[in-house]
Amino acid sequence: MAEKEILLWDERGRGFPALVRYGPHLFLSGSDGYRDPATEELDFSLIYKPIEQCHNAFSRIRRRLERAGMTGDCVMRVLHFTSGQEWSLKRMAVWPDYFGEVGHSEAIAWGAQAKMADFNAITAMAIGLTRDVPRHVVVPQPRRGQSARLVRAGDFLYAFGVGGYTNPFTGEEVPIDAPDAFRRQHFNNFETLRSFMDEVPAPLSDFVRLDAGFRRNVEDARAFRACTKELFGGRIPFAHFALPLGELANRLIQLGGVAVAPGVDKEVYWSPGDPDMAETVRAGDLVFVSSLAGNRDPESGAVVRELCADKRGQAHQALRCLAAALTRAGTDMDRMLSLEVYLRDIYFEDEFIEAAKDVFGSDCPVIGVAGAELEEGIEVQLVGVAGAS
Repeated sequence: MAEKEILLWDERGRGFPALVRYGPHLFLSGSDGYRDPATEELDFSLIYKPIEQCHNAFSRIRRRLERAGMTGDCVMRVLHFTSGQEWSLKRMAVWPDYFGEVGHSEAIAWGAQAKMADFNAITAMAIGLTRDVPRHVVVPQPRRGQSARLVRAGDFLYAFGVGGYTNPFTGEEVPIDAPDAFRRQHFNNFETLRSFMDEVPAPLSDFVRLDAGFRRNVEDARAFRACTKELFGGRIPFAHFALPLGELANRLIQLGGVAVAPGVDKEVYWSPGDPDMAETVRAGDLVFVSSLAGNRDPESGAVVRELCADKRGQAHQALRCLAAALTRAGTDMDRMLSLEVYLRDIYFEDEFIEAAKDVFGSDCPVIGVAGAELEEGIEVQLVGVAGAS
């Protein structure tokens, strides 16, 4: 198995990595748009200038890779958390400047609106692969400056974040105010992913991680889980997060993720709190961790009512849940590579990072933080990737 290598530390001296390598896999911490990449100071000239902030976020990602002796075209997948979605195409239009003419056409995007700190317009979290890993674009970008739809690279398939407004096979359109719109758009989401996967060919059950952002509220997260179980024979066989993340144009759901390539095995470890839902998925040399809430018992998965609305208590509890989940998957916290943190209170970020450093010590993963309207009683939710033992 590969060894975890910390290639670069956080530029602001916060004590966690900015870039981690595990074999060919590269993980980068969150990159904020409102800070100048050269000084890491807040740039107040960028208030209400989201595209200029995109340049900052993406240039920092490229700069990190270059400082480690690599190039921007190593990027494979970027999660964009933004203050608005109306400029989503404009943000991807600057990708060629930072990820290269060829590289940006081989990269995948997923994005949603989130709670942002102060005047920050974008936080970008990226994963990548070293360039010695061949890329095969299965479903290409519609045009320059946009994301590819499905890319095969190494052990995995990387899928674009799709909406469910239109069914790709029938052409049926489902407006957000149509009867039973959520269930119908949910079906269309998966049909769109199916249309991509058919080109491999590979089944939807090969997904190891799916990220779902919703237009409306926490009820959508529960509806997503129910509808997804119905599609997959009563179970959710992949790691996932399901978060209300605001405006999504004509879509109720934004759905994208990572699947195993043909011939690569996956092993699902089921949640103790819901044995019909994946807690972690081992695939290739990685373990994908599903969303873990800070108000749950690490062993039983039961809600701990005393922790509801206690963000400090939930920070520590979520990390305990993470440690327990990794143990059940046969790995441990020292092999944690990337940690995505979703907070009801985005201004709790620095305090959470200090709690995480106390737990991880010198083996901290890269960390990216976004604000979200979490389900009732949840203040902290974690998602991530670890190395298999």
